[in-house]
Amino acid sequence: MTLAFKARVQDPAIASHRYRVLAPIRFLGARGHAVELYDPARFRRYDTVVFSKAYRADDQALARRLRAAGKQVVLDLCDDHFHNPSCLAKYRQVRADLLAMIALADRVICSTPVLACAVQGAAGLDAAPAVAPDVYEQSEARVRAPGPLDQPARLLWFGRHASPNAPSGMADLLLVREALAQAFAQRPFELTICSDSRAAFDALASELPVPARYQDWSPASLSAELAGADAVLIPLSDNPFVAAKTHNRLTLALSAGVPVVADALDAYREFAPFCYLDDWPGGLQAVLLRPDEARVRAAGARPYLEAHWSEAAVAPLWEAALGLPEDAALRPNARSRTGVLANVRAWLDDRRRRAAGTTAGRR
Repeated sequence: MTLAFKARVQDPAIASHRYRVLAPIRFLGARGHAVELYDPARFRRYDTVVFSKAYRADDQALARRLRAAGKQVVLDLCDDHFHNPSCLAKYRQVRADLLAMIALADRVICSTPVLACAVQGAAGLDAAPAVAPDVYEQSEARVRAPGPLDQPARLLWFGRHASPNAPSGMADLLLVREALAQAFAQRPFELTICSDSRAAFDALASELPVPARYQDWSPASLSAELAGADAVLIPLSDNPFVAAKTHNRLTLALSAGVPVVADALDAYREFAPFCYLDDWPGGLQAVLLRPDEARVRAAGARPYLEAHWSEAAVAPLWEAALGLPEDAALRPNARSRTGVLANVRAWLDDRRRRAAGTTAGRR
């Protein structure tokens, strides 16, 4: 069985391409599966094509060709692009395209249980799509020791500056401005914003109650900023688009050993022992005034991530979601990972139940 991933955009700088295309190709290939990036010249070779966030008219046309040739079509989603509270024309078209592509797909898979439940409701599916979670990404940053308490600290926010269909991104920092101002009075700090829009930063900076500087995002610049940070801040707007997000910003920071203060997504709650969730006054006080304690807390994440969210742990979940054969010959170390796989599956089942309960409650 030969599997191909067709990406919406082939750019390793885009997180979804790394997490949802390049990483699965790497770890599924390492386990013996024939898997590659989609190549039109090799159309006849493929048994299954996974469309990663790819659902526009040309993707639908290809999906029809694949089905006509007896091949399997899989749609992989990692964002809730159904969410369109402002009724934007672009996202009305997105909805139509998504529904058309879902109708053509033999399987739909999602990155989180919350997203799977949202897609089930929006598309009227009988059951929620399977969940194939993101592997954690190990940061290359080498974190420096905390600076003296009589010196200003360095806090970091990183990510895309905004999304058109829901409040999110850089402006989320304004949700915690009071907590930032109170923390600054306890120990001064500089807030670095590593993102993709200087214009958005310039519009935001005057509303922030603390000194801030801007850094254009790139893999190298983010690594450098993480290495120098005393903590990462992840405030989050409360809406369905944000709620469906994965753990990857949080776990990237924790993989570098950097303390994190964040609002709690469903995907974040498992990592509460290693960060500070839903407690901005207490979390900021800890990272600013008790930095050694905060570093010890964050350091515990690394072995946990490796045990539960590494490629070895996540790959079997992708195999199950994609319907790939569970052949022991493909997975020579499967026995040693059985406990890890059971833990991750239990986590996913619990999140599905919670997400379904939340959705029912909102209805």
